[in-house]
Formats: sequence, structure tokens, C-alpha cells
Amino acid sequence: MNIYLIKNFNFLLLLSSSNTSKLGTKIYEVILAFWLVKETGDASTFGIISAANLFSVVFFNFISGAIVDRYNKKRLLLLSDIISAFACFLVFIIIIEDTINIPLLILASIILGASNSIFNPAHKSILPNLVKKTAIVKANSWITISGQIITLIGPLLGGILLNNFTGGLAIAFFINGLSFLISAICISLIKYKQVKQNIDKKFISDIVSGYRYVYKHNWLFRLLIVTSLVNFFIAAFNVILPMYYIKYFNENNMLFSYALMSEALFAILAGIIISFQKNEKITRKMNNSLILCGMSLVFLQVIFIEWVSFLFVGLFSYFLTKFNVYFFSIIQTKVDDYILGKVFSIIFLFSLSMMPFGNLVFGFISKYTIDYIFIISGIGIVLSCLIVKNKF
Repeated sequence: MNIYLIKNFNFLLLLSSSNTSKLGTKIYEVILAFWLVKETGDASTFGIISAANLFSVVFFNFISGAIVDRYNKKRLLLLSDIISAFACFLVFIIIIEDTINIPLLILASIILGASNSIFNPAHKSILPNLVKKTAIVKANSWITISGQIITLIGPLLGGILLNNFTGGLAIAFFINGLSFLISAICISLIKYKQVKQNIDKKFISDIVSGYRYVYKHNWLFRLLIVTSLVNFFIAAFNVILPMYYIKYFNENNMLFSYALMSEALFAILAGIIISFQKNEKITRKMNNSLILCGMSLVFLQVIFIEWVSFLFVGLFSYFLTKFNVYFFSIIQTKVDDYILGKVFSIIFLFSLSMMPFGNLVFGFISKYTIDYIFIISGIGIVLSCLIVKNKF
């Protein structure tokens, strides 16, 4: 890690906060999915609860940006963690006897989604206030590295807990609540002073001003379109990859697991490499990463060799990770601080909205064929970069 970032106690606290809550959430999701399928006999209940969470995130992203820009970002992060922790501990107490209370689980999922819709834009928009602009790319790379490590170990820890401890779903809520509580403690230790903003607009007008800002800044509007398109085409990868290994490699489930490991490991590698590179020409690097990300998907569909498939899955993840790091770094360095929360909430809103749409589209196509889906998706990702090429 960059020496400046190692010595930056505020950044380390912010990093610890997000990683702790993410780890708790990963463990919670694994136990929740397994427990619900085991108790109900199908995956429909888990799908309903997941959909409730996504709906909550999308809905509250309409207003979360205006809230983040109006109020102290540190306090909002703290409040978000406290609300999430309280919701988890409350559910833990109620279901400690393993009773199935689906409405309660749905309500908890909605609350966690709402808190997340505040936490994410506040987390992204507070970063430029904690690190200098020249270190933002490296800071985002280390946030990515640690996040991917958690993606690797979170499900593993969840599986260990399922196999070795009693308590069922209650333990998932307890661990998740504890992770949010630790995250809140980290946030409380951050030294941050909110820059006073003169916001005279009414709340609705303030929300609208975020959309006007994005639309008026052509480069930002183009980036919003790009990330929305990329998320749409990424849905093809997420939906089709298990079927890809079932169809072309004789239903070997381990190959799919190896592919997921390759995806996470290459993402970590991307973050490490970015952390040692100079922060130059990141717009060009972002475009090149997008092109190579799309091409990796195309080759994944064309070449059917086991170990080569792991390589292309890894390369897809590697270049997608680089794109994400550069994308967020550009936003954080170029967008005015007074409106950064609204910009990020708009980005999350449109990006998240495109993924379920992509899931539906590519899921429908997969009923008939998967022979060309990665090619279509890869070419779509490549072409999307033309929207921003040489525009800012």
C-alpha cells in the first residue's frame, strides 16, 4: 500500500469500516440463502427477500444523494451502520428459536437496503475529503483489493459457520449486526469536518438539481450511460456462466467454483497493479480496460478449453476491476464536492436498475441458446466505450 495511505489513519478507518460490514453481509447472505432453501424447500423465498432488498436500494437512491450532500457525511455513515446493526440484533432476538418469520425477514431486508443506499454514496463522496486527489486512484484500488479478498473468504466463513455452529439464521443476523457495530466504531473515530454548504433549495428541488448537473455535464452524462450499459451486459456473464460450464464441460461443478476463484484472484491482482501505477491518463486506461474486458468475454465464448476458460474469466474480472477503479476515481476528482453525493446516488440508481433488466433479458435468451450470448455481451461492452472515448 502507498506510504501516504498507510499513514492516513482516516483512510484506514474508512477502509476497515466498509470491509467489516461487507464481511458480515457476505456471511449473512450465505447463511440466509442456505437456511431459507433448507427450511422452505425452494429458492423462491430467498428470491423475494433479495428482491425486497434491491427494490429498497433502488427506491431510496432517488433521495439518498440529496441527503448525503445536505448533512454531515460522517454522521450519515454512522447512522446508517447503527440502524443496520439495530435491525440485525432485533431480528436475532426475535428468531433465536429458528422460527420462520418471512414478513420480518423482508422488513429487515428493506431496512438494510435503505441504510445501504445512504452508506454507499456517503462512503464514496467522503473519500476525497480524507485523502488527497493524487492518491484517490490508489485508495480506490486498495478498497477494491480488500473487497475482493472478502468476496473470497466471506462465503468460506459462512460455510464453516453453517457446518460447525448451531443457531441457524439467528447467528447470521448476530454476526451481521456485530459487523455493522464494529463499522460504526471505526467511523466514529474518523476525524472529519463537514464543509458548510449554502443549500437554500427545497428538498425536491435539490434532488432534481443532481439530475440537472449530470445532464449539463456532457462527460458525466456519457459516463452514466456507459456504466449503465456495462452493468446490463455484465448481467449476461453473471446469469450464463454457471450454464456455460454445465453445457460445455460436462456439468463439472468444481470448474464453476474454480472460475469464481479466478474471478476474485484476478480482481485482487488488478487492484495491486493499479496501486503501483502512476495516476496518468486514467481516462484512456479506463477505455482500454473496457475494450479488453469485452474481448475477454468474446474469447470465453470462442475457445472451449478448461484452463483457458479460467484465464478469460479472470481477465474479464481483471479489466472490469480496472474500469471500476478508474471510473470512480474520475468521478471523485472531477465532480464538485457539494453535489458528489447526488451524483453517486444517481450512478448507483441507474447501474443497479440495469442489472435486473439484464438478468431478465439474458435469462430469457438462455432458454433457447447460450451459444452467442458472451459474444453479444462482449461486443456490447466494447462498443459502449465509444460513448466516452476522447470526450473529456
